Amino acid sequence: VTYAYSVNIIESDITFDKREITVTVESASKEYDDTPLSLNAYALTEGTMAYSDSLGAVFNTSITDAGTVDNPPTFQIFRDEGGIAVDVTHLYEITTVKGKLTVTPRVLKIRTGSVEAIYNGNTISCEEFEVDPDTALIEGHTVTLVSAPSYVDCGTHKNLMVISVQDKDGVD
Repeated sequence: VTYAYSVNIIESDITFDKREITVTVESASKEYDDTPLSLNAYALTEGTMAYSDSLGAVFNTSITDAGTVDNPPTFQIFRDEGGIAVDVTHLYEITTVKGKLTVTPRVLKIRTGSVEAIYNGNTISCEEFEVDPDTALIEGHTVTLVSAPSYVDCGTHKNLMVISVQDKDGVD
């Protein structure tokens, strides 16, 4: 009987909001050992995934030298539709709690040599040093003396040397 009516349709809106989730990226740290530090770890900490959706992440960050960097992943969300992965990332509002990667400086203790002399008008210095065995260098790394202080005045002075550490390729 629809033909017997004059139907006026009044349109309304249908709103479909993005699903909000928060993902926390884990942080990691280690002492410098001349190898890269990376971490591919995260957790869904607020919100939930819909249906058969699954969260994945790609991490491309690493750090080798002492310092700190952010570890920002790229997130993607897929829905399994009959064995086919369909990208539904655009249906989510993803808030990321950043993780950091930190490499702390390696402790290296250098014991400087000492010398005693009677004033004779010449400067005195001591270029001897040794690496404390409790703070060994990484294999292939070497320590080089850059400069040692020289003194002409009588008294006791600190032997504050400047040293440089090079890797296996001779790079400081």
